Amino acid sequence: MKAMNYLERAQDKILAILAGKIDDFYLAGGTALAKFYFHHRTSEDLDFFTQKFNYQRIQEVKNFLSEETKHPLEVIRERIKGEKIVKLCIYYLPLREELGLKIDFVEDYLKPLKDFRQINGINVLSLEDIYLRKIYTVCGTAPEIDLTGRKRHLGREEAKDFYDLYFLSHTFMNLSSFAQKYCNLNQLEGLIYWFRTYSRQNIKEGLTDLRVFKKVDFYLMEKHFKKEIDQIIEHLT
Repeated sequence: MKAMNYLERAQDKILAILAGKIDDFYLAGGTALAKFYFHHRTSEDLDFFTQKFNYQRIQEVKNFLSEETKHPLEVIRERIKGEKIVKLCIYYLPLREELGLKIDFVEDYLKPLKDFRQINGINVLSLEDIYLRKIYTVCGTAPEIDLTGRKRHLGREEAKDFYDLYFLSHTFMNLSSFAQKYCNLNQLEGLIYWFRTYSRQNIKEGLTDLRVFKKVDFYLMEKHFKKEIDQIIEHLT
């Protein structure tokens, strides 16, 4: 717990350093959701999205952070070339002993639905935009066709996305209502595929590893999602 409190303070310090200096980026993902909206769990990284991915600009921010923190950022991954791929740069900021922050700079392929919130000099995605990107995360951007001619939606299967989607659906807007309003047919089908195929065992085990402030029983969340997915199926038939 002390380690997580330290990481959260470190996140706040990084955001304070960057305040007013990265207007071309906006905070997204689980950290934005947890830190500025729901306060439902801890998140160990900072996800900065941008509509105009510029590697030189990212290096400027990276070098600035290294100078201000006195800790050089280490490269985890840089994917900056290629067509039809999401460009990204992922860095690790070592803090003390084995603790550190993962800081991502990601090309956003979706246009924002709503205006950003600016909080303490940092642009933060709206709930609607975080919600939509979470759906894309679990569904994938587009289905693939397997050897039998069936569609397969290759999204990410992690407990943190399951947990975040539940809170978005339960607290902000029901998943079925949101999906029918903002998602295309591929995403609607992708949500159905996700619910039918994700590993219940892996999600249950992953939930035990999350550091959460609001514990919710897995079966209660599963029941909630079943109701929402059934409503999506009814909408499509």
